[in-house]
Amino acid sequence: MLIEQYEIVKESIFLFDNLEEKIKGRIVKIIKGANAAYQWDLNYYCRLDHEAGVYCPSAPFGDSMAETEHKLMSYVKRFEKAVQVVPNDFY
Repeated sequence: MLIEQYEIVKESIFLFDNLEEKIKGRIVKIIKGANAAYQWDLNYYCRLDHEAGVYCPSAPFGDSMAETEHKLMSYVKRFEKAVQVVPNDFY
């Protein structure tokens, strides 16, 4: 029985002069699964200087494409000041 289905609706690549890593982000439309309509994901997470550890978002969901894209881009801006990046093993 099918329990989850997603459709990739947008994928972006971000390059930063302070990082060697190529950051990839995507937004998927949830066809079958969680209650939210959209979800975002990144291939890396980051830590800022004042943080004790890498911040992994606990609710990367949105009810609309615009809301979800805004949340993704808010996190992406963190990479401009990142002091550490770690791979997202679930990307």
